Amino acid sequence: VPNGVDGKNIYVVANPHTGNMLTEIVYAGWDKFFSPIFGVSDATENRNAIMLKAKEQGVKVVEIDHSRGNITGHNGNLEFVKAGETNIPLSQVQMNGSPVNANDMSRVVGIITSGNKTQTNVYQSTHQNDLVSTFIGGNTSTGGLPSSFYDSHTNYGTGMPSSKTDSVWGIGQKSQSILVQPSNVQGEIK
Repeated sequence: VPNGVDGKNIYVVANPHTGNMLTEIVYAGWDKFFSPIFGVSDATENRNAIMLKAKEQGVKVVEIDHSRGNITGHNGNLEFVKAGETNIPLSQVQMNGSPVNANDMSRVVGIITSGNKTQTNVYQSTHQNDLVSTFIGGNTSTGGLPSSFYDSHTNYGTGMPSSKTDSVWGIGQKSQSILVQPSNVQGEIK
């Protein structure tokens, strides 16, 4: 979306719509566990192409992901590690409801941006009842009120209307993010 926010371009990489929860679980499971072995998705390849184009043009990227989008970003970052890339132009990564562990993401981002002059921050937001992020991703809860799985997993971000977020995060509250410090930037990549 050219000139989308404050005159800055916005690029959206969308994973294919699956149509139902069972198919979504199978697709996400394949993407998380088997894509790094058998080849990444088209969404991951498109995302990485945007990153390389941004690098070529000397611009920084702010990446905001939700759920399966975090897998796309993480798989893309792992591809950059394999290729030996160390100056990918990420300036910030925001993980929402992530099935990817935020510490793992922060470690990998630290490696692929180690050639940059500025630090890249990774933030994560996890509702206390979001099993995708807490159970599958192993992420720490950052807040929220007792809510159904569906409501807790689908109401992230500052752009959500208060009519939805008030009962999930608290009156006047939106999803709360925390800065993720990598436990071992030079550690082994999974």
